[in-house]
Amino acid sequence: MPNSPAPARLRLILGDQLNINHSWFRTADDTTVYAMFETYSEATYCEHHVQKITGFFLAMRAFAEQLRVRGHRVHYRTLDQTREAGLNTITDNLSDLLHQLGGPAFEYQLPDEWRLDQELISFSENIGGVSVDSEHFMSDRNDVADLFAGKSSYLMETFYREMRRRHGVLMDPSGEPETGQWNYDQENRGALPKEISFPAATVFDRDAGDIVAMIDRHGINTMGRMQDNRFTYPVTREECLEALADFCEKSPSLLRYLPGRNDHAPPFAVPRQSELCDEHQNAVPPGGDR
Repeated sequence: MPNSPAPARLRLILGDQLNINHSWFRTADDTTVYAMFETYSEATYCEHHVQKITGFFLAMRAFAEQLRVRGHRVHYRTLDQTREAGLNTITDNLSDLLHQLGGPAFEYQLPDEWRLDQELISFSENIGGVSVDSEHFMSDRNDVADLFAGKSSYLMETFYREMRRRHGVLMDPSGEPETGQWNYDQENRGALPKEISFPAATVFDRDAGDIVAMIDRHGINTMGRMQDNRFTYPVTREECLEALADFCEKSPSLLRYLPGRNDHAPPFAVPRQSELCDEHQNAVPPGGDR
């Protein structure tokens, strides 16, 4: 952004924090720089599927461009750039960029992963950084600990019911579930009939050859394959919502079956939707439930 003022703050966006509805992005501010990094450490802390890494990088790049179009200042580094500079971790890149920008204040959204959370806590404490909520969830980090304090058993069902009561999700005025039943788990555990037919999943075909070549160039070991280097999953909010709407129209009856128990099921819409949640938290309309 030409002739921009000196930045007052640097804000980090992680690859699974691509939420355009986050309060950070309500107003464009020339004194705020948003940083996004493709790093070797994040691609190699365990062996990932090649489509996972490719999907993250594509979604991150699309999100960075969306922010720029909305008038935000974005500093984006590709894997080529971070490797060439010898900056292999997120915090390596943050230290470098903060120095380049003259030491602005540092802010970050709380990570959803413990490993990265600990890394950023340590880094932020040394420079007086500030963390904010990722706004991904309808609960906060302390809710589980508070709910089960002093209890000897920990059931997900207990937490689930508490969240429904707190947010009034499918609850009647007396505080009971609208249908008189808390869940229908037993009805949602059937095995797929062998003769069932599957609707075609929505695909968004794009050439990912450049990203796959970049991954290979830097010696990143991956599992799996991507046919002809064609990436077919959504990478933007708009594409995610289109895929979700298509699934809701074509496939709701499939929700009674557990995908993990059906070896003959193709990669249809149910797993495609869940895999997207890792990177594109912004697939939910404003005000919608996650």
